[in-house]
Amino acid sequence: MIKDIVVLRSKLINAAKSKMNKDTTPSILSLDEGVKWFERIINFKTGIEKLDGINSTLLHALDTLYVKGNSSRESLTVIATETEPFLEKVVYLVTGVDYTANTSMTLINMVDELNLSPVIKNRELPAKDYFTEQRILSFAGHPNFAEHIATTYIRRNDIIHNSPEYDPADVQIIARSLLIVMLFATLKHLGSISHIINENIEKLAQTSTVSLIDDKTKVFYSFISHGNPTREIKEQVVEAFILHTLLENNNVTISHLRDQCNDKFNTSYSDGSFKRLIFKLVSDDKIEPNEGDSFSLTDFERESLSDEVESFEYEERIFKQNIQEALNNYYLGEKVDEVYVELNNLVESNYKIDLSEILNKLVEVDSSASIVLLNFKEFIINLLKSRNQNSEENLQSLLLDLLSICQNNSFLYRKCASAIFSKVSKQNELQAYIRQRNREVYLDTNVLLYVVCRYYTIVRNTNIPEYEVINDLLDIENHDKRISLFTYKEYVLELAYQVRSALLLIPFEEVNFFSDGYLSNNVFYKFYKYLYEHGKLDEDEDSFEDFLQALGFYQDDLYRPFPLGILAEICDDILNDENITVKHFHYDDTRKLFDHFTLRAEGKRHHKTIANDVQMISYLSDKREHELEPYFITYDSLFFIMREYVLQEKSRNQFWHLYYPSRFVAHLNLLEFKVDSRNLTNSFISILTKESFVSETSELADVMSDFMDIRTENKRKLILRLKEFNKKYVYSNSKFQTNEERSEINSVGEFLKEVSYYYKGDKSKNNLLDVKRFMLKYENFNIMSEFIEDHLEYYSNEGHFDKNMFDQLDQLMHTT
Repeated sequence: MIKDIVVLRSKLINAAKSKMNKDTTPSILSLDEGVKWFERIINFKTGIEKLDGINSTLLHALDTLYVKGNSSRESLTVIATETEPFLEKVVYLVTGVDYTANTSMTLINMVDELNLSPVIKNRELPAKDYFTEQRILSFAGHPNFAEHIATTYIRRNDIIHNSPEYDPADVQIIARSLLIVMLFATLKHLGSISHIINENIEKLAQTSTVSLIDDKTKVFYSFISHGNPTREIKEQVVEAFILHTLLENNNVTISHLRDQCNDKFNTSYSDGSFKRLIFKLVSDDKIEPNEGDSFSLTDFERESLSDEVESFEYEERIFKQNIQEALNNYYLGEKVDEVYVELNNLVESNYKIDLSEILNKLVEVDSSASIVLLNFKEFIINLLKSRNQNSEENLQSLLLDLLSICQNNSFLYRKCASAIFSKVSKQNELQAYIRQRNREVYLDTNVLLYVVCRYYTIVRNTNIPEYEVINDLLDIENHDKRISLFTYKEYVLELAYQVRSALLLIPFEEVNFFSDGYLSNNVFYKFYKYLYEHGKLDEDEDSFEDFLQALGFYQDDLYRPFPLGILAEICDDILNDENITVKHFHYDDTRKLFDHFTLRAEGKRHHKTIANDVQMISYLSDKREHELEPYFITYDSLFFIMREYVLQEKSRNQFWHLYYPSRFVAHLNLLEFKVDSRNLTNSFISILTKESFVSETSELADVMSDFMDIRTENKRKLILRLKEFNKKYVYSNSKFQTNEERSEINSVGEFLKEVSYYYKGDKSKNNLLDVKRFMLKYENFNIMSEFIEDHLEYYSNEGHFDKNMFDQLDQLMHTT
């Protein structure tokens, strides 16, 4: 499903505009209009299977390529394959002739039928001889986008018949040519196409009486879908209301707007704060001041909002047309309005569940299905009974048809999402979104890290969005007894390991190793640095060691027997104080799941971490353990892939909900209608930055600390020497790096990473522990310092380490 068609439209315009700008021949001045009608052609139903089939493939492939940024050969293949039926569909709309059954009529024949390029149409050679690589070059800058038509013909045939390998840059170039040809065909014949489609839609409009969308909803959708996701939701809603008010009333005073907003949303805007909001809209060129302290929409904004209203109405008619065609197969076409209302209720009440999940629940309803789901299924059964069509096959087929329409056309999804905001003043209506049931919520290790940070102190308005989200989650859990938080005992050990890593950083902090800005990725260190820099540490605590000790973690614990066990006990106590219960469970038959997880992890996860996640997935999927569907909260996107695999692998597995922390908090806030502007702002920021949490780049201190977990007097001395090397060599490799890269690369870090990777493998008779012991022996200090500096200098001169470095180190360890 295309969840945000507005974003896709924008991406398509950006992809095509550099080659279809006003300086081309013909001059393309309305590319946004072309993209809009390009989408409408794809979704328009002709009744011809091949032409209508592109609805479920072409937009999805374009979304994958341009919105999700996946420049895969698979997406390009779909776009190339569907270019011909798209042009056939345009020909059908323009001429009324269906060429789909005529196998001799191919893509280039459709180009000729549409008269896209006279010079190509008048060619004297057969297409296979006419189109060559040289022809593409000769058509560069030629009118009517001949270059892109030639590229489309050659590359499409090559993709379909030869399956060549293209790099991501080539995929983008070829896809752009395919897109330009389809957009050009759309724009060249826009008059005929729009007339046919609009005429068809009007016929449906005359027979349909129900519309669930008022102008306010449309304007809310327009504003929110175009708005910056990092801005406060509450402010977005209020601004949308202001725009809607000014759309209906051309001239409104600022005091009247403020009073309306305060009354409508139970806000308390002062004169000053509301004026700041108004002048922000002025600076955005959305509204403009008039005489007498009044405001109106700018001409551009008025036209834009009016277009959005019109576009939304059009999309609703298209959607209802698709529903009616599906119902016609069961002699239920006249029930389109009733089905539309029920579908709206279904998706709106389950808007946080993916449509494919809704379908699964409808087909195999169990005790956890909501009343709305059960009522919808019963409604469809009764419709089929009224036409003597009631059979299990027809039921599943119609359910699949209806939900597939919702999946392939994002209209209803977007409308229901916008309804959440459009009903902000109707508390009683919004309560329909809340399922009055307990929620078992399980937390991943990457979430628990911030729970421990919060345990030190509760700070508001930090610049650490992950921490803010956990603050919000625990605040909600504290006052909402329907939410219970849990985690897995092995995740507590993973948490303890991160505490261990933090304790190992203490010596670096003591010698001010990070004074030049080389910060650690360790969550506890980053949180400490924030508190330190903003004067928020508790009194008499002014070091990283003090911070960790305040949490109950001591450096000496590292050198006691079973240090992880000691640290895990302290973590367990902290989680207990935060009302997070630690669960103990174990599953034996997990090898297949472990192997699949390992494959999808692509070597980026430790086998123990994978084993822990496999246990968690097995527990979440175990119906015997959960009365209701559990929730799992994580920053790890791999869980989304694994959940799909588990549910497909064994249909008897328990379904479980999966959220990023920010998404879960946002859902709770919106469903409960607690429009907490601070919470939701940070939630959206956290979503945008989630990938940074699991960065694959190792910071210098994190790599170095792995070498410093042995108690020795030589440790501090070696750290100081490495600090000296770090300053000396960090920028000396600039000839190999761009300005952007220099700040992220340092010779010391690269050296230690190389040593760590090599000796963790089986390439040497020595292991990493042997190397660490050797490095930290007092009598080896000078020889080891000399060895490291020699290889750092080699790296700075050559851009890589000496290939014999490890043999030399092995020899050094052997002879010393």
